Amino acid sequence: EQGVLHRDLKPANVMIDGRGNAKITDFGLAGAADTLSKEDVFSGTPAYMAPEQLAGREVTRKSDIYALGLVLYQLFTGRPAFEGGTPQEISRVRETSRPADPATLIDGLDPSVGDVILRCLERDPRSRPESALAVAAALPGGDPLAAALAAGVTPSPEIVAAAGEEGVLSPRRATVLLAVTGLAILAVAALSGRYQVTAVVPLDKPRDVLIDRARETLEELGTGPEGITDSAFGFDVDTDLRAWLAATDAHDPWELLPRGRPALVRFWYRSSPRRLQPQIAPSRVSWSDPPRTVSGMTAVRLDTLGRLVELERLPPQVAGPEAASVARGDPEWEKLLAAAGLDPSTLRPADPVWSPPFFTDRRAAWVGEIPELPGEEVRVEAAAFQGELVWFRLIGPWTRAERDQGSRVTTAARINQVLGISIFLLVSAIAAWAARRSIRAGRGDLQGATRIALALVVVHLIRWVLVSHHTGHIGAEFGMFVTTSGVWLFQVATVWVLYVALEPYVRRHDPQKIVAWARLLAGRWRDPLVGRDVLVGAAIAALLGVAMLGVIPAKLALGRSPLPFPSWTSIFGGPRYALGNLADLLPDALTGGMFFTFLWLLLYRVARRPWAASVIVVLILATQMATQDPTVLGIGLAAVMAVAFVAVLARFGLLAVVSLGGFVTGLANAPLSLDLSQWQVRGGWLVVAALIAIAIAAWRASQGDRPGAAAGAGR
Repeated sequence: EQGVLHRDLKPANVMIDGRGNAKITDFGLAGAADTLSKEDVFSGTPAYMAPEQLAGREVTRKSDIYALGLVLYQLFTGRPAFEGGTPQEISRVRETSRPADPATLIDGLDPSVGDVILRCLERDPRSRPESALAVAAALPGGDPLAAALAAGVTPSPEIVAAAGEEGVLSPRRATVLLAVTGLAILAVAALSGRYQVTAVVPLDKPRDVLIDRARETLEELGTGPEGITDSAFGFDVDTDLRAWLAATDAHDPWELLPRGRPALVRFWYRSSPRRLQPQIAPSRVSWSDPPRTVSGMTAVRLDTLGRLVELERLPPQVAGPEAASVARGDPEWEKLLAAAGLDPSTLRPADPVWSPPFFTDRRAAWVGEIPELPGEEVRVEAAAFQGELVWFRLIGPWTRAERDQGSRVTTAARINQVLGISIFLLVSAIAAWAARRSIRAGRGDLQGATRIALALVVVHLIRWVLVSHHTGHIGAEFGMFVTTSGVWLFQVATVWVLYVALEPYVRRHDPQKIVAWARLLAGRWRDPLVGRDVLVGAAIAALLGVAMLGVIPAKLALGRSPLPFPSWTSIFGGPRYALGNLADLLPDALTGGMFFTFLWLLLYRVARRPWAASVIVVLILATQMATQDPTVLGIGLAAVMAVAFVAVLARFGLLAVVSLGGFVTGLANAPLSLDLSQWQVRGGWLVVAALIAIAIAAWRASQGDRPGAAAGAGR
């Protein structure tokens, strides 16, 4: 491990001291690997030289591994692996034959011993174990990880994967964890069916009905499907309304939102005479992307009951000859009011004050109250071009003039932005420096980092295929792929650098935190320790999901009126959008889990006390989460979640934290209900079904594949 080659390892140079410890002696031929010359290749005892050394090609650490294999073979079997007298005869025998498997020579010998020895005796140096510690890790018994740490050596990922407890759970413990997960998921579904935003907002009209209603509305307003090449739809949340409801006590959201207006959840539909090609990753059409720059582009927003909320239709760039004289006629404003479900008798004309985002030649406005929002005055603004209705907006006291906000960035916001970018650049620079240092020292787990990067690339690619707006045009598809891949490849590269920079540090100072993770990266999907950690993370995440949703009825019981719990609305688009949200869980959970694992370890190295590092991480997590809900219950929930994350990290490690983060995000955000007939929860249950399948697979793996393996759960 220190770059020193012994070059004469043989039984005569291994002694046993008075305490029974093995000692390697006779370092007369030893030397630094990078200082040995070509003439030094033949130095040593021919009977214990590697084939490449006998051939005069090279002598490396793999040559010492070969000699170690010869010593072990003779130690276990009592006979040399090869027979021969002269160096030429020894070289010929090793090039033309393979030693017998020690397990076939000695009754009762563990087959893994023979496998390890024969790997050491491979003719190709690249096929031999990387180090003596790797040999020790592969042999049964002992603790090579403890030996490496005691020697002050950074253990290899293979040693970390081979170390630690077996992780087998008894059938009873595994079943209890799975049952807790299942029952907590049912409780989450029951709470979501009452307290999620999707349970409060009226969603009686399914997605396809709203699509038809949007098209009907456009036809009624004189903007039918003629000349339409492409279209898209989706759901979004009125963040202005949500902020207004959170800031005012004038209206109880639990009474207001079920009326459907004002609309917290809105349906939008867009059509265009050209292909809709989004400009922002993940290349999914939204209300504002791509921008409306083509004449005839139309966008309509409806509330969930199918009533018009907003309309934009870009007029022609070159007006007809009649535009120079008179308009085609008076706009039929009443059609807009009818599409919005507004009673003209409750509104009074007003001067227009809101400007459309494009040129129009006629404008109109009304103000008044609507039955669903008594005591609040709303404004209705509309515009037309050459007699055609091209713009409409229902404006409430919550609506912000978003185009006027760009010049009103506060000093605090600027400081926060500069601080965030500075921290990111600083951390990136430190990580890049540490990654370069790890690679040059040979400590970086490049194979593991590459596997993680490839997994993230595959996940992002799957998500792009699922949720991007595909037009079938090769040029457009390529452009969207380049735009999207640039964003997620940046994230993949960042994760790769962070992992190469920080993983060796964890492996050196607290490798137990990543034992299960190392086994997973090694492809041991069914390893009991991997199954146990994933199952533990799933069970605790399900309980935290109950706690997160349970805060809502607790606040209601105290006489407060909190907002309904948010949920994914993009999932209403159909199964592919549900799977797209599911694909998002891995990158987010992995990035968050890695960050807080490494943060905890770094703080531990600074504070020199595990409890001090845990307290600091709890405070950081709790503060971050409490900013979203600064009430007593919100702060208490943030503290519970932070303690849970840190406790899982301290007891089980990185893989359990990643599992916890992925499960809690999916369960908390997926729209759920015990009433499976509701169309809006089908996508949420698809996500949860995938999580349940993962939990069941982890339950099976945690009990081991060997007969009676579960009996060792108490170890």
